[in-house]
Amino acid sequence: MAGEAVEVGQFVAMARNSLVNEPYLANAAIIGELTKLTLARSGHSYFTLTDSNGSIDCVLFNGNKSFNSQEIKEGTKLVALGGIDVYVKTGRMQFKASRVQPVKSIGELEKVRQELILKWRGDGTMDRLRKTAPLIPKRLHIITGGGSAALSDMQRLITDRWPNFSYTVIPVLVQGERAPEQIVKALTIAGKSADLIILGRGGGSP
Repeated sequence: MAGEAVEVGQFVAMARNSLVNEPYLANAAIIGELTKLTLARSGHSYFTLTDSNGSIDCVLFNGNKSFNSQEIKEGTKLVALGGIDVYVKTGRMQFKASRVQPVKSIGELEKVRQELILKWRGDGTMDRLRKTAPLIPKRLHIITGGGSAALSDMQRLITDRWPNFSYTVIPVLVQGERAPEQIVKALTIAGKSADLIILGRGGGSP
């Protein structure tokens, strides 16, 4: 039996709230063929990703530079990182991307992987001994998104198991163009004093 009737705007807002707060939908990677690409004068990029089973409208704010620098054109197979969103006024669902990049072929990816392996073997990176994690860390640093579900999950587990345990949180972006720089910087800072570092992303488990 249907519940109490609500206004359209309220219903769409409720639907949006459910979608954007679903961890998997809020932090996703989708792959499809690029169509209907529009590079607006505002600098924002609007496009559609499609495959044989469906399609979704997407937006990448301030994304024109990214499309132009990578020479991405219609018909390109593209991977977009981001999350779902709904424009309440129209009920229109779209994928709000934080980053886009062309999907390379398996052969190209394997070539890049082998080049990295050779490089890391050459500079000794792959020969470094793995450090053993301490049974009870004295200086734990957590690197993850500030206010994220991942951080909440870790804090809850730590509190449940070791109520008086102290640790340091270094908030960073975990997606988008600035994320790699922030994560590397955080790892460098944590590496100077921590005997255990947790780099986390995701979360939201029951």
